[in-house]
Amino acid sequence: MDCAVSGDVVIVSASGNEITVTLTAGAPYPVRPVRVKATGTTATGIIGMW
Repeated sequence: MDCAVSGDVVIVSASGNEITVTLTAGAPYPVRPVRVKATGTTATGIIGMW
């Protein structure tokens, strides 16, 4: 997961837990969320990587 503009991202894990992570633009974050929630997410330009 990466983003164009740094900020917080609220994700849902495979076990159903909501986790808030802080992403820095241009720095890939190794996570496999089931869902990215809009509420509480401030980062923009989020892209998933597989």
